[in-house]
Amino acid sequence: MRVGLLQNTLNVIGGAERFTVDLIKVLKDGGHEVHLATFDKVDWGCVEQNMGRCIKPDRCFSIFWKRLPIFGIYQRLLMVLAVKRLAKSVDITINTHSDHLFCRTDIVYMHGVNPTLSWNLKVPWWKVPYVLPYAIVTWIALKRKKPNAFFITNSYHSGQKLLKLHGIQAKRVIYPPVHTEVYRQLSEETDREDLVLTISRYAKEKDLDHIIEIAKLTKKSIRFILVGQTANRFEEAIARSLMEKAESLPIEFLVNISQEEKRMVMAKAKVYLHVSSFEHFGLSVCESISAGCIPVAVNEGGHLEILEFAKPFAYTYNSFEEAAYQVEKAVEAWTPTTACFISSRMEHFNLERFADEMLQVVEGFK
Repeated sequence: MRVGLLQNTLNVIGGAERFTVDLIKVLKDGGHEVHLATFDKVDWGCVEQNMGRCIKPDRCFSIFWKRLPIFGIYQRLLMVLAVKRLAKSVDITINTHSDHLFCRTDIVYMHGVNPTLSWNLKVPWWKVPYVLPYAIVTWIALKRKKPNAFFITNSYHSGQKLLKLHGIQAKRVIYPPVHTEVYRQLSEETDREDLVLTISRYAKEKDLDHIIEIAKLTKKSIRFILVGQTANRFEEAIARSLMEKAESLPIEFLVNISQEEKRMVMAKAKVYLHVSSFEHFGLSVCESISAGCIPVAVNEGGHLEILEFAKPFAYTYNSFEEAAYQVEKAVEAWTPTTACFISSRMEHFNLERFADEMLQVVEGFK
């Protein structure tokens, strides 16, 4: 079968991008021919460097020859042109980006529901003029989506949001793939520090300033480390601002480090702290638990579905004071045995499980 994938870009690191690279591998391993359409030309060397893996599709084309650092959401509107060309050469089309809801594809994999697409725009007031036209176009397009489009969500949490905001009932929940074969080796590392790790993009919606507030209330013997990516000057500004605010606190900031360096930090940490409530799945949460870190997370979001598998060694909080208490509790609870136990529980999210479920949908699609 010839399968077409629609993805805005692969030149940045994010959940949708990593998902697409893994899906290419799954489909090719399953004997399918894969065609990929993107907005900007893919730098495959960059993909391999950023993700540590690179499986190229059988055919790839792009609308533009380079990445544009401005008007990101409006670049996505041009993907309508790509999907028309893509549909002519394949048997089935899959939207792997979520936001391309105005593109009529056979299957839509929802990584999350963008709040800018709801009528109560959850964005700063100064951003409303920028996002409003995009939201209107997408809402109109949703009314005329492909009649038999098969919607998949990355968590039950995302499914509930999709139904509430757009009135669309997801046909299936398929958790994204986690490379547990890489991270479970780290769970055997016993020489760990009283270190609390967070992995995130330096984005406003990630609530990373909460780490600073929690660190203020936590014992000074416990160190925090934030491993993050920046994709533009706005995220670089957020990183600089956080560093300034945390100057006198035991918080270290690592920006745009390699995958190998990230794994070295994961092998040293005892606790993983997740502060974003706007999370539809939480790939870094799952990866860190697989690496042997005990999770402490805000009590809202799709990541809570992951924490169910780590119980009783999973902690949630509703306030900064409670978060500090749970962090200290998790540090004390960490043992090599605990690390191996919670790591084994993350096998529920491995690549093999994802491949079986995704191929079942693609090959059974009518």
